[in-house]
Amino acid sequence: MAKKAKRGVTGGVTPKIARFSPPETIAKTMENCQELILEDVIRIDIYKQNKVTFSVPFNAPAVIEAEGVASGNPVLSIHTSETDAADVMMESAPKLQVTEKREAAGLVRSHVIEAVVATHFKTAQASVDNLIYRDIVAIMTCYDGTRLAVIPFPNTSTLSMTDNRQESHTMTVRYAAQSFSGLVKLTSWSQDSSSSTSSD
Repeated sequence: MAKKAKRGVTGGVTPKIARFSPPETIAKTMENCQELILEDVIRIDIYKQNKVTFSVPFNAPAVIEAEGVASGNPVLSIHTSETDAADVMMESAPKLQVTEKREAAGLVRSHVIEAVVATHFKTAQASVDNLIYRDIVAIMTCYDGTRLAVIPFPNTSTLSMTDNRQESHTMTVRYAAQSFSGLVKLTSWSQDSSSSTSSD
C-alpha cells in the first residue's frame, strides 16, 4: 500500500523555477538556488531520452506545461511502496535542487533530483550502470496523478548512486540535468509498453 502523502505546506516559499509549482512543496530559496522537498511525488520513472517525445522542443524557454509520450517502459522506476518484486522503494520524499545561471542563450536551470532508496540496490545500480553516457528523462508522478518532468538539453543528463549503507541501510539515486524550464506539468501522458525497449 502506497504511503499517504502529507497534506499542507510547511514553511514554504514559492520557488522561482517556474510559474507552475508542485502542490504541497516545501521550498527554501537562496539567491539563485532553490531546494524543495517533493512531498507529493510517489513515483519517479527514468527513461532513455530517445524513448520520450514532448510537445515542445528542449530549447523552448520557460515552458510551464507540455504533453508527453513514451515508447516502451522506463529503465528504472522508484516508488514510495513496493508493488512487485522488481520495484525500488523510496525511503522518503525525493528532493529537488535547482540552480539558475544566466547564459548567452538565456536562463539555464540545473536540476538535481535525489531519492533515497531502501530496497533492491542491485536493481537500481544495474540501471544506473546501463545509462552511463546516455541522455535520460525523469518523469515524476504525484499522489493525485499529476506528472512532472524536466525537459533536458542533450548531453546534460546523468544518473548516479551514492552508498549510504555505512550510516544507514540506504543508497541515494541522483538525477541531474540542465534545462531552460523548471518542472514542467504534463497535461497529457501516454506510454506504449508494447514498443521495443532495446538498448538503442
